[in-house]
Amino acid sequence: MGKVEEEWERQKLMEAMGKRLNMSKDDTLKFRNKMKRQRQDTSGKENEEEKKKLEEEKERAKLRAEQVKPVISASDIRGTEPKDPDVKEKRDKIKEMMMHAWSKYEKYAWGANELRPISHKGHSASIFGQLSLGATIVDGIDTLYIMGLDEEYQKARDWIDKI
Repeated sequence: MGKVEEEWERQKLMEAMGKRLNMSKDDTLKFRNKMKRQRQDTSGKENEEEKKKLEEEKERAKLRAEQVKPVISASDIRGTEPKDPDVKEKRDKIKEMMMHAWSKYEKYAWGANELRPISHKGHSASIFGQLSLGATIVDGIDTLYIMGLDEEYQKARDWIDKI
C-alpha cells in the first residue's frame, strides 16, 4: 500500500473514531492533526535512536575485528614441522592417506570427475554432468599445495592449464 492509500485509510479511521466518540468535524480534525504530530515526533526519535544503535553496533564490530588475531599464519600452513611428535605422526598419516587416494585417482581415473574404487574406473556422469572436468583434481589441488606435495600439485596445475 502506498503513502497516499495509507493516509486515506488513516483519515477514514479518524472520521469513524470521531463519529463513535460523538466528536464534531473540527474536533476530529484537531485530533487527527495531534495524532499526526505525535507520529512525526515519535518517528523522529525512533530514527535517532536507531541511528545511535547502528553507530554503537558498528563501533563494537570494529573493536571486535581489531581484537581478532589469526589462529595460524601463512607460514604455519606450509613448510613447517610441528613440535609435538604426536601431531607430527598424525599429520604424516593423513599425508600418507592422501597420497594413497591421489595415486589411485592418478593411475585409474586421471581427468575424470571421480574414481570408482571397486571397478578402478573413472566416472564422470554425476552431479558435475557428463563431461570429464577433472572435478577431483580441481577439488584436491589446494590440499596438495597445503600438504607440500609439490610434484602432485604441479601435475594437477599443468592439467588444469591444459583444459
